[in-house]
Amino acid sequence: MLGYGTYRFKTRGRVDLLDPNTVFGLFIWEYPQCFEGSDEWWNPASEFDIEFSRWGQPGNDFAQFVAQPYWWGGNISRFEMPEPTPA
Repeated sequence: MLGYGTYRFKTRGRVDLLDPNTVFGLFIWEYPQCFEGSDEWWNPASEFDIEFSRWGQPGNDFAQFVAQPYWWGGNISRFEMPEPTPA
């Protein structure tokens, strides 16, 4: 179990250049809780997602942070990632 803190990840290549129909997703959750049905409506698995995709629409915002359940008001935050600056 990882817990709270700062998570960093690196990719090879630019995720903003992915095909508009591709999804690159990073997820964390607590596996043992995902089978407890009593709190099903309130993220029983403590799942959080960071997803990079244009969801099939080239003009869509490119990235989103989701605290499950995604359908609960305010649980999705979409954002556009800035283009990387050359080193």
